[in-house]
Amino acid sequence: MRILVLNWRDMKHPEAGGAELVIFKVMEQLKKKGHEITFFVGNFKNAKRSDSYKGMKIIRSGNRFLTYINAAFFYLFDSKKYDVVFDCVNGVPYWTPLYVRKKRIVYFHHVVGKIAFKKLHFPMSLIAYVAEQVFLPLFYKNEQFIAVSKITKKELIELGINNKNIKVIYNGLDHETYKPGEKSKKPRVIFVGRLERYKRTLMLIDIFKKIKKNIDLEMFIIGSGRDFSELKKRSKDLKDFHVLGFIDEKEKLKLMKSAWLALTPSMKEGWGLTVLESNACKVPVVCFDVPGLNEAVLNGKTGFLVKTEKEFVEKCIEILRDEKLRHKLSKNAIEWAKKFTWEKTAEENLKLINQKV
Repeated sequence: MRILVLNWRDMKHPEAGGAELVIFKVMEQLKKKGHEITFFVGNFKNAKRSDSYKGMKIIRSGNRFLTYINAAFFYLFDSKKYDVVFDCVNGVPYWTPLYVRKKRIVYFHHVVGKIAFKKLHFPMSLIAYVAEQVFLPLFYKNEQFIAVSKITKKELIELGINNKNIKVIYNGLDHETYKPGEKSKKPRVIFVGRLERYKRTLMLIDIFKKIKKNIDLEMFIIGSGRDFSELKKRSKDLKDFHVLGFIDEKEKLKLMKSAWLALTPSMKEGWGLTVLESNACKVPVVCFDVPGLNEAVLNGKTGFLVKTEKEFVEKCIEILRDEKLRHKLSKNAIEWAKKFTWEKTAEENLKLINQKV
């Protein structure tokens, strides 16, 4: 089967995040099953126009605005080459119902809503908000959707998407990569992810200060994004608070495995991929009780879901102090993470494709 994937970034893009990881992992599994995969994505500085990634073809064209228009022209010139098209929505869809006459599947992580104004720069934020709230229900109402969580499905239904056409398929995990390792001697807390406003990463400074008054810990912030410089600036005089930015994968894994606890202060997620990756490394988590994360975290079993910053700090201190509790949460976290694999996620994708083809 020949599959075309329309996604605004690829894994080599400097701003690639969880959404890119998910769709590339799924397609990597389908490639192993003998399917031909082509990605059409946005371009970035010094990138090759034609490239490959793990045997999958990558075509880059246009910036974050023009790539949506260029994708339509690319498909219309080469439409006979593909059997099915994946329209990956990251704020703005590719409008495939207007020009793709082959089978279409829409990959959807979460409804962005007003978070678009925190997540994206203007005018892209306004375009994304209007596209999602006004035009998505108009043109995509009866399209086949893959939602990465039950809350995403619920939000799509509220937008006006047909309930019967939304299939929930959870993200997977690479268990050869994410697995337990040696823990640090000193209490170590980590955050892994994009440093964006909607993820509330600046809040980590206050959380760290309050925990530090009770426990001598160290915190590592791994990831890049719009808040990197501000986070670095505000924490420059904080001892044991390390803003690392984007680091080598090997070093990232070493830090994740050595951590006692992982934190996610985000105001919303489609699912919570880094939460499960931490769980697989035998690391419990503390998150706010928000959409997406309240599906990825088993409250009181693999970590804690909290309502306030005060409670967030209290639960962190409780876990770091209580070795017995930490051991219980860590053990549960590993068992929970085992339920998710990319092979399973890809197989469910393939079943849906075959229903459509």
